[in-house]
Amino acid sequence: MLSATFPFFRISGVEVRLHFTFVILVALLVLSTRPEAWTHLLLATGIFASVLLHELAHAYVARRFKIRTLDIIMYFLGGVARLERQPGLREDLLIAAAGPAANLLLAAAFHFLHSANPTVAHLDDLRQANLLLAFFNLLPALPLDGGRILRSLLSFRMPELRAARLTSIAGQGIALSLAAFSLWQSQWLFLAAAGFLFLTARKEYEAQRSAVLMSGALVREAMIERFETLDHGDTLRYAAEILLTSAQQDFPVLHGSQVVGLLTRDELVEALSQHGPDAYVAGAMDRDFLALPPDSSLPAHFALLAQNDFRALILSDGRLIGLLTLDKINEFLVLRSVGLRRELA
Repeated sequence: MLSATFPFFRISGVEVRLHFTFVILVALLVLSTRPEAWTHLLLATGIFASVLLHELAHAYVARRFKIRTLDIIMYFLGGVARLERQPGLREDLLIAAAGPAANLLLAAAFHFLHSANPTVAHLDDLRQANLLLAFFNLLPALPLDGGRILRSLLSFRMPELRAARLTSIAGQGIALSLAAFSLWQSQWLFLAAAGFLFLTARKEYEAQRSAVLMSGALVREAMIERFETLDHGDTLRYAAEILLTSAQQDFPVLHGSQVVGLLTRDELVEALSQHGPDAYVAGAMDRDFLALPPDSSLPAHFALLAQNDFRALILSDGRLIGLLTLDKINEFLVLRSVGLRRELA
């Protein structure tokens, strides 16, 4: 997700990033030769600010629960505030409700401004836009705020996984209804939103299922203990030979007993094409790798792992003892789903 975004600015310590779809939309408005394009751009700016305030409301309430917001990503259809960890039931309920509440307050503010200044352009449009944002986000479909609110409320009365499953089914039903309405009214933007909701409803359920299965797990339970390492003075040719003769795709790089980097398969292939097989591993490795302690909570690091493509080196007192990858985490979750747990020494 982050690879399709770029940083825009920071506010209250939270980085706001723009998705390429949002940039394309703004560029089309700016480059348009139609006279009303600049008027539309002004309205789009107001809607952008409204969506941003919606996401900042999520971030503010999350901060009250000591949950850090990693960043806010702005899409052409809305925004997403990414949190460092999954909130608890009560936390998630209040964090989710904060966004639509912000839009309702903005709608009320624009209503009073329009009443006092009826000739000012777009004040009533912004009122209607904020009402639409609040209504749409309150639909009980994940990943919308209404879906998160429904999941939290159901989870107070039933197991979390069952609540997530019922919310996912409800979300897909709403997406199909919205798609039918969009086709009937030829509202293609709503059709795109319906497609997004349908596809993400199942993914949200799978994410919740993973979170439940991962609950209480330690990093060492999912790490690889038998793996190949590279020396910083090895050539790319040597690294490529190990890549071909093993199933491993990420290689810790050592200088003596000290970990100095991580070389991934993609970095290896790119370095081979640019510098040739006789170049050294040290010039291609990533020196800014993620290092985790073995006895820390795996779910607590999940957001951080996602930022690092689910790759981490496991260090104990500065000594390399394990490797964590997405494939291994998935295998760990599969085994947990059938009741198997790793025996720890």
